Amino acid sequence: MNLRLSPADLSFIVNHAEAKFIFVDETLIPIAEAIGPMCKTVKGYVILTDKKLSDVNTKLSPIYSYEELLKEAKPEYEWPNLDEKSAYAACYTTGTTGNPKGVYYSHRDVYLHSMALAMNAELTYRDCFFQRVPMFHVMGWGTPQAATMAGAKLLLPGRYIAEDLGPIVDLMVQEKVTTGNGAPTIHPADASIHRKNGEKTGAEGHAFPLRRH
Repeated sequence: MNLRLSPADLSFIVNHAEAKFIFVDETLIPIAEAIGPMCKTVKGYVILTDKKLSDVNTKLSPIYSYEELLKEAKPEYEWPNLDEKSAYAACYTTGTTGNPKGVYYSHRDVYLHSMALAMNAELTYRDCFFQRVPMFHVMGWGTPQAATMAGAKLLLPGRYIAEDLGPIVDLMVQEKVTTGNGAPTIHPADASIHRKNGEKTGAEGHAFPLRRH
């Protein structure tokens, strides 16, 4: 969900979508706490943090640790036989009159879009994909699903500000990013930092080649 929306709009989205669980980055807990009392269908909150739940300060209840849920999960999963026309996910409008409007994507839509992106971008398991576009923005342009389909490493930077891209560039170097997405205005700023650090950049402003040949 778009964290810039008002609590009234966010709670409307949760209730309209009838969400059962909300995944919350630890830095966004205050926003979740603000909408919690207005969310009628939510049964719990999954906290994205490296801390123990006992060290997380929140009024949300009940809460679960994302990392602990992963540790406890079985390595195998029996996939259900889903209707390809059933809803996969929804994105809601912002800046429109009245309440946010939901746009639902079917499993078929997402599968075909992911396949097209993965094939055209030549994504493989050797790639590290840097996901700069927020997930609430048309599902991050569909690249998280495409990267996952290709078996690529998916790098999520978390919150950052355009005025201080140094940590983001350091993360790109550290994780050996090969490709990614983002608004065109971001890449020149990245490139300027790379040049200051004496690193080679490509025409697109990346410090790494977008594709191996």
